[in-house]
Amino acid sequence: MMKLLIDAGNTRLKWCWYDGEDLPLEFHSTEYEELEERGADLFKGSGPDADDILVCSVAGEETEQMLIDSFADWDLEPRFFTSKAKGCGVTNAYIEPEQLGADRWMALIGAWSMKQEAACIVDCGTAVTIDVLNDQGEHMGGMIVPGMELMQDSLTNQTDGILIDEDMEPNSQPSLLARDTGNAVAAGTLYALVAFIDRVRMDIEKELGLDLPLYLSGGDVDLIEPLLSCESSYEPMLIFQGMITADEDASY
Repeated sequence: MMKLLIDAGNTRLKWCWYDGEDLPLEFHSTEYEELEERGADLFKGSGPDADDILVCSVAGEETEQMLIDSFADWDLEPRFFTSKAKGCGVTNAYIEPEQLGADRWMALIGAWSMKQEAACIVDCGTAVTIDVLNDQGEHMGGMIVPGMELMQDSLTNQTDGILIDEDMEPNSQPSLLARDTGNAVAAGTLYALVAFIDRVRMDIEKELGLDLPLYLSGGDVDLIEPLLSCESSYEPMLIFQGMITADEDASY
């Protein structure tokens, strides 16, 4: 059975095809405007027809309804994952489990399904989220801070005279100490996130008394990962792995 797996994030739509045996090494990605223009035809060009559609979404009700409407001609209704108190060997730390973003919950399940061990899971996207699993599969909780673009937007929108160079390559590594305002903002926001991730991981390792593997995903990984003081593993398919695991677990 061919499954279309969709990760509807805050700013981008990501998807891949799963044949029941091997998860691909990478996903497709686009802006939501393309979904509005093309509907379900967007997915036909990247894979075969689907027998099932699984969705992990934090994009809001309007976007989720657009996805449902897009697949009306396929005679398939997408199935949406929600966060639960417990599932697939993972226990949710949130007092109200459904408040944990479905993407973070799927990433936790994905990480635990790969290796039943403690882990620090960081998504470097629109928002930067950190979630920690202990070696019993218990979610210890997490943190959320604005990602690089949101930090930079807050500076440019809330202050006078701070401008970002629109010609700067978005994935270029800024100098440590900048000589113009735009690069100073780029470097400052980047190092703020690097320091945040490094410090949280270090403190949690001390609290748990064990080594904490670091799993990274998200659009700003290429900028952040080289500056981290610890070893890390880039896991772009973590949410999709969680979706597969949850779908195939009869107890979920």
